[in-house]
Amino acid sequence: MSLFDAPRSALPRWDAASIDGFSTHSASADPWGAGGAQPQQHAAHSRAHAGSSAASASASGSSSRASSPQRRPHSCASAGADDAATVEVPAPLLDAWHTVAPGGARSPSVAPEQAARVLASSGIDTARVQQILALLPAGPLSLPVFCLALVLLAHMQDGSAPNVSLARQQLRSGDPPLPTLDLAHLPPANSRFRAQAGSSSWDAPAERSAASPEPLPPSVSGFASLRAGSGWGASAAAVARDASSRPARRNSLPSSAAAPRSRPTGPEPSVQVRLSRAQGGTYFRHTLYTIASFLPGAPLLNPASYGGRGVAHTVQRRYSDFTWLAEALVKRYPFRLLPGLPPKRMGLPLPALNFSTDEGFVEQRRRGLQRYLRSIVSHPVLRSDSLVLVFLTETQPLAEWRVSAPTPELEEEGNSRILTPEELQSVPSDLESKMQASRAATPGMVERQVSLVHSFERALRRREAEGAEHARMAEMLESLQACRKGVWKPESERDDETEGRLAQAEKDFADLAGARAQAMATDMLEALRYQRDLWFAARDLWARHERLSPDAVEATRKKLEANAKRLVVLRQERAPGWEEEAKRLRVALEDDNALVERALRRREHTRMALWEELQRLHWQSRLVEGEWRAHAKREAAHLAATRRAADELAAALDTMSQI
Repeated sequence: MSLFDAPRSALPRWDAASIDGFSTHSASADPWGAGGAQPQQHAAHSRAHAGSSAASASASGSSSRASSPQRRPHSCASAGADDAATVEVPAPLLDAWHTVAPGGARSPSVAPEQAARVLASSGIDTARVQQILALLPAGPLSLPVFCLALVLLAHMQDGSAPNVSLARQQLRSGDPPLPTLDLAHLPPANSRFRAQAGSSSWDAPAERSAASPEPLPPSVSGFASLRAGSGWGASAAAVARDASSRPARRNSLPSSAAAPRSRPTGPEPSVQVRLSRAQGGTYFRHTLYTIASFLPGAPLLNPASYGGRGVAHTVQRRYSDFTWLAEALVKRYPFRLLPGLPPKRMGLPLPALNFSTDEGFVEQRRRGLQRYLRSIVSHPVLRSDSLVLVFLTETQPLAEWRVSAPTPELEEEGNSRILTPEELQSVPSDLESKMQASRAATPGMVERQVSLVHSFERALRRREAEGAEHARMAEMLESLQACRKGVWKPESERDDETEGRLAQAEKDFADLAGARAQAMATDMLEALRYQRDLWFAARDLWARHERLSPDAVEATRKKLEANAKRLVVLRQERAPGWEEEAKRLRVALEDDNALVERALRRREHTRMALWEELQRLHWQSRLVEGEWRAHAKREAAHLAATRRAADELAAALDTMSQI
């Protein structure tokens, strides 16, 4: 029996009052002040929608807009509301819900990542997807909130700014505008690649590991649970393997973080930086980095790669190449969130005393460069820049390419791009207040992010020291066992067996502590550093905005007025030689008018860029929630495995004492 044939009592209920429940997401409760755009007249929303339902579009692989569905719409009766209104949810909205809801009609909510995929299936870019999600309450989306997001999408597709108040009224009326969606390419709700509500498939390694556990090799573990692949011991082994394999997956970005402007059907962009080799002598030594990247939509050098949906590139770069790219991006995109580069060297104030070639420092710099490129390729604007593509795809050294290629133009983004009316309307009127609140909170966020990273690093060092101490205890026990062989024993060989079992147990504890520390270093610590770098970028963005945003519009307008008055006086007096002076003034007026127009366009583009970056800052900050969930699951698996190993050790010692 399908959802539409089920009795009303079996269907999820939400009333008209629950739609107004979104009003709790107000400016006072939301630090970002996401209250929606200013009310506007949506005349296009009153037109009659015709066509087939989105469910039939999903079955046939086509997209269509439907307002007269074949199936009976879902009736949402009011339960205890002041007004006993009944909200009819059109079938296309329910079809979209069923596509991503894990339990169909009985699902309480869906993850924001899944809602973002549904919105992106309409063909809108990531900035607009994030704009819609920013107007909704944080966290998983219930059915009313999900329907509200689709109505806001319909506003955008009609060329209007999304209006939350109007969308609520349209939902209560039972005849909301319906968006055009293409649900045929979305994975089903029960797909193993689908994220559960409130989490995603890339942040739950413990659950994936438990699904297909593999035991630790016998040479590593002396306990049956860790060898046989059963219980928590197997999960701990799987976590250890997952920690070693996570870096490559860690740089595959979730679609909610930065889906491209035109949503690809292939894999997400990814990038990985590896140490290649050191070149040069003692004084001119430098390190080469191998950069492996996959960019959907990049030029297909090999159409067979990734099924013809993109190509993987591998290039080698020096640190100076990263510096060249960073300087070029700052000139082109001064009002974007630009990550910072790690330091080139760490040295003392004395000549020739530095640690630039120290292996630990080089590894830290490599991870910093990887975070830098990860932030670049996850940005929907920066990853499409021509210089970024050259940096990631050009096989010859950049020094040679810069000599042979024409000098790239480094004109500011706002001077060359003309915004559409829809883009101008997408910027909220209270952007200044949102920016002021974010700018005021940035120094505190930076300070706390730095402190959080330092605290986590200290916790990581304690885990590493714990593993090292267990390894040393195992060595001492083996050494004690060897020395005891020369001591006369009146009993039996039980002492040797006990010390051998204890030594093997200490090795197991050392392995578990090492796996725990490795997982913390490769996953959670890098995620916290990414968040710290993100707020560093926000701090630098506000500084650049304060330094570069002032223009000469007011002064130029005063100059225009003075020249216009002078031209009128010249025409009235007609003194000898006034024609040449009047011609010079007309040329100056034209130049000044063009200058004012360019400056005003730059102002508009700056506002739009800052609005997009403010939303991106919010959504990128929320990515750490998934990492904390994955970290908690890994910690639970490690602690359970350690307890299981200790229990088995105690049981083994009890058995030996009874012999």
